[in-house]
Amino acid sequence: MTGVKSTSKIYNVKVILKLFINSIHAMLVKIFCLLTWRQKAKRLSLSKGLMLHLGCGEKHIPGMLNCDCRATRAVDLIMDCRRLSRFKNDSVNLIFANAFFEHLYVVQQQPLLQDCHRVLNDDGAVIFLGIPDFKIIADAYLNEKRGCFQKNFDLFEVSRYTHGDPEHVAGSMRFYFGQLHKAIFDRKYVESLLGKTGFKERRVFNYCYPREYLPLNIGLIAWKGKKTKEVKELLHPFAEYFQDIEEILKQT
Repeated sequence: MTGVKSTSKIYNVKVILKLFINSIHAMLVKIFCLLTWRQKAKRLSLSKGLMLHLGCGEKHIPGMLNCDCRATRAVDLIMDCRRLSRFKNDSVNLIFANAFFEHLYVVQQQPLLQDCHRVLNDDGAVIFLGIPDFKIIADAYLNEKRGCFQKNFDLFEVSRYTHGDPEHVAGSMRFYFGQLHKAIFDRKYVESLLGKTGFKERRVFNYCYPREYLPLNIGLIAWKGKKTKEVKELLHPFAEYFQDIEEILKQT
């Protein structure tokens, strides 16, 4: 029994030490971001214009201001990505997010889109990708179509897309509610949201993520003013998220 207790104490010390190190690292990242994000934002504004990457997680996109609520390796600015209050009116060229919008509560969706509209300049656009389409998910399940992760599109796959599979994310007990999808979507609902937020031009489309077999994802592009860039030009920098951009162009 003494050996078991000793091993347990060592394990607890390791866990506590790891948590302490992670906390120190997060604090240092926060301080660094706090001191440097404005300089990077200014530099980006003077070059190709300020472009925001919301909910970046561990994905750092060069040439963008990568924003997240967590102190990740990819982040430039730690902030509540549901609110863009720190950015001035007409100050942003592009707002991009992948697998982010479905993590908002319903009451937060329209206010964020309105805030995007506010901070974008007249030539600016917002691109949100990775929104699961419940209509296609339900059809795949009811018709027992081929699964993306398993042989058939079963309840596990339904839950993975509608809820986000938060149990299988590293540190899921800590980040469970953050990883959980808070709403379900279809194209009609997304169109209705955009229609309420003042965007003059908008495109909503379905697409396949690489190595997936069904167009389960909804993407949206919304221009604040006139459409100054074509869909293909806007989506090209984010080609890694699509199996085939040409299929998207047929819908837009």
